[in-house]
Amino acid sequence: MKNVITFIKILALALAFSGVTLAGDNRVTIKVNGMVCAFCAQGIEKSFGKREEVKKVKVDLDTMQIFVDLHQGKKLQTDVAKEIITNSGFTFVSIK
Repeated sequence: MKNVITFIKILALALAFSGVTLAGDNRVTIKVNGMVCAFCAQGIEKSFGKREEVKKVKVDLDTMQIFVDLHQGKKLQTDVAKEIITNSGFTFVSIK
């Protein structure tokens, strides 16, 4: 049992220093309507990318979803996400 605990501690340290985040950690998925082209995606990526809490943004036009990776310990408020989406000319559907 002691070996397992030691292994977990070492693994946690290695992940912390490598910059790797575990799946689902600090990721927000936003569903929108109205995005139809790469220009739409680029505008959304740029708008979210200006936020200090945002680490990385990926837009999937096929599913009309925006995947926002946040910096460790940061949160993206729902009203902020809605404002960015609507100011960009799209319809906010949901966030999770």
